[in-house]
Amino acid sequence: MNEWLIPAWIILMVVMFLYVYLTHKKGYKRTALPNNWTQIRRRVIENAGFRCEICGKQSAYFHIDHIIPRSKGGTNDLSNLRCLCPNCHLKHHPYNRKLRGLVRKQTGY
Repeated sequence: MNEWLIPAWIILMVVMFLYVYLTHKKGYKRTALPNNWTQIRRRVIENAGFRCEICGKQSAYFHIDHIIPRSKGGTNDLSNLRCLCPNCHLKHHPYNRKLRGLVRKQTGY
């Protein structure tokens, strides 16, 4: 029985590696935000009049959303960025678990 434990573990690791390797988007490499991101962020919020660009509400927290995602070739230009409240941002990306956790932390629900 013990002689099957090691091969099963190795097979599981190989399968997990292949799954991650084959499902990873080809040609997309996540890059860090630019050094002047805080200035860009502030400018986007000011241009939006300190309101969400979808619902128009003011919020204690604002998220900066890429209209065309960086993974699809979008840039950090002001024309590709918009100011969203956490709830509208979550509605725009409903399956993003990381974003859902951030919104819960900021809004309390």
